[in-house]
This record gives sequence, C-alpha cells and structure tokens, in this order.
Amino acid sequence: MKQDRARPDMVLIVLLVLAVALVLAVVLLLILRPMRPDVETGPVQKLDLQGKVWVSYGDSITDGGFWQAAVAEKFGLDHRDQGIGGTTLAGFGPLAFWQEERLTEIIAAQPALITIMGGTNDFFSDFYIGSSEQLDLPLDEKTMDNFLGAYAYIVERLQAALPQTVIVLMTTPLNTTYFSDQPLNGRENSIMDFADATAQVAAHYALPLVDMRDLYQTAAEFEPDFWDGIHPNLEGSAKISQALIDCLIDIAK
Repeated sequence: MKQDRARPDMVLIVLLVLAVALVLAVVLLLILRPMRPDVETGPVQKLDLQGKVWVSYGDSITDGGFWQAAVAEKFGLDHRDQGIGGTTLAGFGPLAFWQEERLTEIIAAQPALITIMGGTNDFFSDFYIGSSEQLDLPLDEKTMDNFLGAYAYIVERLQAALPQTVIVLMTTPLNTTYFSDQPLNGRENSIMDFADATAQVAAHYALPLVDMRDLYQTAAEFEPDFWDGIHPNLEGSAKISQALIDCLIDIAK
C-alpha cells in the first residue's frame, strides 16, 4: 500500500518539476530573445498625417503652393496654403503673421501639421530682429515690432490653441542679396541673420527645423534655382520640398 501511494506522489512531483521547467524556459526565452526594432511603418502612420490638414504659413514664397505639392502627395496631406505675398512676421500691418485674423484661420482648420516660413519681407522692411529676451516674456508682454517677439507670440499662440499639432519652422530662405556686395539691410542685418533667428526660435521651443541655410554655398549654386533672386523656380521648389520631406521623415523615426 505504501508503494501504491508513492507512485501518484512521484507522478505529481515529476509533473510539478516539468511545469516549473517550462515556466523557466519561457521566462528565459523572453529575456534572452534578440531585441529587434519596431516595424517601420513610415512617417505617414507614425505622424498620423494621412488625410489630415497641413497649413503652410508664410509669405509669397509659400503662396502658390509650388514646393508644397510634392510634400502633400508624399504624405497624403490635405494642404491649405496660408501664404500671403508681401506679409511679415513682425510689424503692425493688418496681415502680419501674428495678427489674430490669420491665426484664427489657421486654428479653425484644426491642422495636424503647420509649417511656418517667413522673414524675407521683415528683412527688406528693415525690421528689428529683436532680443532673445522676447522668447521668455509672457505672451501678453511680447512686442510685435521685432522678429523674435512676433515669432515667439505666433508659436505660443498656436501651441496653446493646438497642443497636438506638429509645428515645423523653416528658416528664412537666402536671397540674392546674400551673395551680393551689399548683403545688409538698413539695420545692418543680412538675410542669414533672420534665418539664424528662426533657428533660435526653433531651438528655444524644441521645434523641428527645416534648415535651408546650407542649401546654397555660392551664387553659382543659388541663381539657377530662383527666378528673381527671391522666389524659387521649379528647381528651387524641389529642393525646399525635399528638405521638408527629410525633416518629416526624421520626426517619424
């Protein structure tokens, strides 16, 4: 009888040992299995841009949509062109970038993506670039007569209204003055100074930046891509498109 009782006990012990061994094997498999990266589904899915609204905000270099079309097609975006020729970020013109009429129109579109590119007309209008202190002032204390103050106001206003929206800044494009004998405006600033200020805003708010400062190193590289020294032709537009596409792909990684 003692032997009969021992057999079921032994069977239970063996089964228990096997169960523990199986659990340990599974745990070790989970711990020691090779790490593999997440499946790359591409920037459209990761940024959730397919079919979503993209507002490109700017001046005449944005107005017309020449460089935006390829980007919209690449990511399946519903593009809304909010470029108005001759407008500035700073100053008190009725259509300056910071004016509520223009910001309200952007906010109403509920975009998933906003790109901002400006500064060309600020340069030609001899507006102040301003002090970096503007970036730290409360929203209602920023001054709009300078580029940094207006830019900071725009970013903070849009972030407050659209906290889930991806905002990408694009540096002020170089123009023919940069490669001339007289690259400075009436306030002794070059167009590159406005591009640098845009990069400063992007860094301050930790925003993605499409940096076009390095696209052209010489006048010989620049001139074929701009039909009047300011506005890009199809070749110049293609380079802007590619720079933004590369930026969005980087964001998606």
